[in-house]
Amino acid sequence: MDDPRSVFYAHQDKQVIVYFEWQGPRGHHKFEGFWKDPAGKLVIVSDFQYEASTDQFAGYWTMLLSDGATPGIWTLEAHIDGESAGSHTFEVTSAPGASEATPARRLPSASELYGEMLKATVFVQKMSTNGDVAETHSGFFLENGMLVTAFEAIDGATRLRLILADGRKIESDKVLAWSRWQDWAILYVDSDKLPHLESAKPASWEVGDRCFFLDVASEGNRVIVDENITGKNEFPRAGLRLNVSFPSGRQAIGSPLVNEYGDVIGMIGGALIPGATSLDTVDLNLMGVPRAGATIVMRGGLAVPL
Repeated sequence: MDDPRSVFYAHQDKQVIVYFEWQGPRGHHKFEGFWKDPAGKLVIVSDFQYEASTDQFAGYWTMLLSDGATPGIWTLEAHIDGESAGSHTFEVTSAPGASEATPARRLPSASELYGEMLKATVFVQKMSTNGDVAETHSGFFLENGMLVTAFEAIDGATRLRLILADGRKIESDKVLAWSRWQDWAILYVDSDKLPHLESAKPASWEVGDRCFFLDVASEGNRVIVDENITGKNEFPRAGLRLNVSFPSGRQAIGSPLVNEYGDVIGMIGGALIPGATSLDTVDLNLMGVPRAGATIVMRGGLAVPL
């Protein structure tokens, strides 16, 4: 430990590392760290697997410390194989000389993020000429009745049916703007009191940042995915894309990608070639990059920055 202490400054320190040593049986173990804020609410769960070759072993957990970290006494509870294995407390406070006029922004829990995203996210059903559902994607509301989705969610549709989180079904044919190559579309829905998400400041993200989106499970319900921005790339025709840790199912394309505060930083999807979302590799020549025979192998998922 380079700087062992128990007080950390939200505007100055970048991370908190808590280190434990134990004595126990050799073999395979699962370690879990439960980070709790000053109110005692579970904020982060970190886990890892470890093969102990001796009866003396150790482990550590890391929490990134943002400017908005709640000041007060935090606790990390350590668990091994589901059993309590100790806890450690530390204090988060304002940096010396930091302004006290602006209150720290509270970091919502994963459960709170899930609830807010769920209320503002809809299924977008592409209807065929005979009234059948041709394909299902996702979309999400921003303010003033604007619904953001992927272009492929509307491409070739006779009409669109939106299924809101409360079960309501709304048909829409009002497209305010769209881009086939950048893979986004904005619809307008004339309905009162629609739950919506807030937009993050432009380019407020960095590679390595933690983010969340809602995938669609095989049972049809939405599940929260905790991931990171792992890279970025600019394409001549498609524009900027974000690489994220995990790919999504097709029904989740068009879902919001939010930061740790629940602000929208992008949209899940971003096909590099219109209609080619499912490809594992992309021919750079089709993207307007003159490199004969060159391809990109897709890792994780893609998102379009908002």
